[in-house]
Amino acid sequence: MAALTFVAAAPAPVGHPATTSAACRSPLGVSTFTPSMGARVVSRAAASPSAGAGRAPPPPMTALMPGFPTADTDSGARVGVIRTRWGGEMVDAQHAAVVAGLADAGVTGERLVEMTVPGAFEVPMAARLMGLAQKVDAMVVIGLLIEGETGHYEYISKAVMAALMELQLVSSIPIVNGILTCTSEEQAAERTTGPKSEARAWAEAAVEMAGLRSSQVGVKARTSNKKPSVGFF
Repeated sequence: MAALTFVAAAPAPVGHPATTSAACRSPLGVSTFTPSMGARVVSRAAASPSAGAGRAPPPPMTALMPGFPTADTDSGARVGVIRTRWGGEMVDAQHAAVVAGLADAGVTGERLVEMTVPGAFEVPMAARLMGLAQKVDAMVVIGLLIEGETGHYEYISKAVMAALMELQLVSSIPIVNGILTCTSEEQAAERTTGPKSEARAWAEAAVEMAGLRSSQVGVKARTSNKKPSVGFF
């Protein structure tokens, strides 16, 4: 899709294309941006036929994130992983990559707490219970939402994202969001079982944030007598 550039222009009458809203897809659904009356929308591709020719594709997300600061992470971090059953093999792949990433950072055994819930809507409640009962320093939540023909996708994604953000701020337990919001199964597959998966980066982010939390609030709340795995059936 061609990128959009907003160029100042004379005011346009109501109904003119300059006043038409441009729909932009966000991770939480479709948002709407309405250019001001004094702007007109110009396609860069149309303005410059050679624009983009020979230009390298954007770098993967992993290339945009600096290296994992292993020297600064907390060697005693206790991390929780919450995954959904909905999503099948795609969520299975994400879960396996997260657990492998945590293992590489030394988070195994009783330092790894796991929960399974039916779907994305149940994740915030599981995260709250985990934060209360399992004494974790950080969590990774893993799930998948795929847009369908109704508004269900948008309502669920907005509710879940808002709840997770509020929960981590209120509880002071970092939550790394691995719930993907995709517009098609093809897009979801590419980001779960395909080359665009960022699951191992989620594990690294969780360990890093766990270290940050423990450096600020201490480790007195940690215990070693909690169950390493909890399932919701």
